[in-house]
Amino acid sequence: MVKKQDKYYLGYPMTGLPNHNKDRGRMYAKLWSDEGYDIVDPGTFFTEEPYTPIARRRALSELAKCQYMIVLPEWKDHPDSFVNDEMHLARRLCMPMLYADSYKEPSPLMESVLQEAQRIVYGNRQVDYGHPCVSLNQIAQLWTGYSEARIGSTVIYLPIDVAMMMVLSKVGRILNSPHNRDHFTDIAGWAAVAARALHIDP
Repeated sequence: MVKKQDKYYLGYPMTGLPNHNKDRGRMYAKLWSDEGYDIVDPGTFFTEEPYTPIARRRALSELAKCQYMIVLPEWKDHPDSFVNDEMHLARRLCMPMLYADSYKEPSPLMESVLQEAQRIVYGNRQVDYGHPCVSLNQIAQLWTGYSEARIGSTVIYLPIDVAMMMVLSKVGRILNSPHNRDHFTDIAGWAAVAARALHIDP
């Protein structure tokens, strides 16, 4: 149950936006502060470029002190934004996320495991690393070289092998923490990456 006396972290995209989108963040922060919510607006303590390592650590530290995260509507339009990393941490902390729709009070953020995986694979990960075939091929070559040095025989790894091994690693984690949503999101994400490695999906 949402309690107004709890702390709410306000997540919104800043990268490449005028004044780092602080004006919009300030508007929403005031809206819910006036309604009695205890809002933590990262825009208030970012006096410089908000995506320096120091600023990111400060943001994640402040987020960890809150009980809820409120996400502004345009978060999906900026897949490379730091807000996606903030959302990922919130999920790992089992922190409920709320969706900010216009001037209404925050409502639960309804995003399925598959939707989250798609956002990650085709969003900020795509921006950061490019098409997965490139990195999967590099990892496969490293694994091949490692196996030759380690056991004295050559095991040829392919990009699809890397993706499937990652799926298995997540299955192993599920055995220890079956209620962690991130494991299932990661499996869905690696399945999508595997399909792209085989050129089944673009």
